[in-house]
Amino acid sequence: MSQQINLYNPAFVPPREWVTAKGLALATAGALAVVILGAVASRMNESRTAAELAAAQAARTQAQAALEAARAQLAARQPSVTLKAQVDVARARYALRERVLAATQLNLAEPGGGFSRYLSGLARQSVPGLWLNQVGIDASGTNLSLAGQTLRQEAVPEYVRRLKAEPAFAGKSFAGLDMAAASATASASASTPGTAPIAVSPAPTSGTGAGVAPGPAPATSAVPAPLNFSLLATRSTPGEVRN
Repeated sequence: MSQQINLYNPAFVPPREWVTAKGLALATAGALAVVILGAVASRMNESRTAAELAAAQAARTQAQAALEAARAQLAARQPSVTLKAQVDVARARYALRERVLAATQLNLAEPGGGFSRYLSGLARQSVPGLWLNQVGIDASGTNLSLAGQTLRQEAVPEYVRRLKAEPAFAGKSFAGLDMAAASATASASASTPGTAPIAVSPAPTSGTGAGVAPGPAPATSAVPAPLNFSLLATRSTPGEVRN
């Protein structure tokens, strides 16, 4: 009969040493390498961050300098005198047009026909040897100024009497008659202050009607020199004696 005998004795197995000088040196070297790599990476990241911060600060400084320069330039800039004058002129023209528009609308809304009734009345009446060069009507449409020329002094009162027969001139008082020789045309034919010329009545032709262009009568040896005249037509006040 066979029998197995264990000849292995654990006491004869050499013990394993976990901590040795070689292992400790390897572990220390590995840890040191990790620390060095981490420090290098951190340093590189810090350098990159510092560069970005420096660039941002430089851009901020440049933008702030540009802002200060713009503020200084704006503070030193003076308003343009020419531009201000142009604006003032434009505003004045706008205000004038608004007033003219308002006066025109008021005139158009007037039941009596506004300016047109006066012009129609002037067109219906003519006196031989008399013609108008200028008609002025103020913005309210109540006051008129007439300026023209005549070959006969007595033609002016006759013309005034005919105008008074027109419904448009009812209640009007004609005054301020001024007559002068034709040499004073510039001063006698000027419209009165506060009125604006809106129409020119035609000059007569052959002494029987209205022509198509204002101006002095044809100069002939038999025709006397024309006289300039001007007069005003205003609204009569109560108790006033009409001319």
